[in-house]
Amino acid sequence: MKNLDLSTPEKRLKAIQDLELEFITKLNNHCKLSEDVICRISENQIEIGINPTEDHHLFEFASEISLYSNFDWYLKNPVENKINFGSAGAFTPNNKGSYWRTMHAAEVLQVWDTVSELVNQYCANFRELRELISNQSK
Repeated sequence: MKNLDLSTPEKRLKAIQDLELEFITKLNNHCKLSEDVICRISENQIEIGINPTEDHHLFEFASEISLYSNFDWYLKNPVENKINFGSAGAFTPNNKGSYWRTMHAAEVLQVWDTVSELVNQYCANFRELRELISNQSK
């Protein structure tokens, strides 16, 4: 990752998108995911959800789950991996968002140890990428 050219905003965005796509590909090796799954990686969590049908949302309404790494970004201490699959209060298989939120959470929990390792790895990769971007942007 150290040899990436991150000299332009487009190259930085592409590097982040590549990291997110790589995570989805690896996760898909262990879990059954929607064909429309997307993710957003940050320093200590990865959100996965469904690609939105409306442009003004990051994820399809009520489709996302959050996977937290074992690194607490604020306290700089190790913590337990966690999952949050908060609910809009209802589930119906006819609603694409709530259906895939439930399915993704169930799939992830079946292989929790493996998913936790992936989340820890990719959040660490994101922190490294963020540092590279910061250094190359100066």
